[in-house]
Order: sequence, then C-alpha cells, then structure tokens
Amino acid sequence: MWPARRTGHEPAGARAAAGDPAIGMGAFYSVYYAAMMLGPVVGGAFAKWSGSAAAAFDFGAAVLLACPVLLWVSTGLPASRKRRDLPHRRLR
Repeated sequence: MWPARRTGHEPAGARAAAGDPAIGMGAFYSVYYAAMMLGPVVGGAFAKWSGSAAAAFDFGAAVLLACPVLLWVSTGLPASRKRRDLPHRRLR
C-alpha cells in the first residue's frame, strides 16, 4: 500500500469543522442524504412536467455541472473567513 501524502485536500466535513470533525461530518452527511432523497423526486417532477424522461437526465447533468462550482465556493469560504479576521476588526 502506498503511504498517504498530504495534498491539502481534507474531507468536506473535516474542513467544515476543523475543531470538531464530528460536527462537520454530521453536517456533510445530512446534506448528502437530503440530496440523495430529493434528487430523484425533483428529476421525476421535471420529467413529468416536460413529458419526457430526458428532462430527468438533463437535471442530473445540470447537478453534475454544478458540483465543481460548489466545490470551488466551499474551498474559498475558509480563505475568505481568514481575510475577514484582520487585526483591525478584532479590536472591537
């Protein structure tokens, strides 16, 4: 087995709550299970509304294309939080 290397990529839950990873993983899996429950329902509603099963596949493709954008936003949030915590703002 290859040794694990630190690449700067942590699981989303661990990144969300660096102080307590259990809270971050709980939030991650709550959102994940909600999306897995609602995704097929929304895709089916789109298919019923349009009258074609292709709408469900289009919805899945749109969600898949949104994933890199959401990943980019979520990795930028900790950096923006650090920028807001400037010394002149801590003096209050």
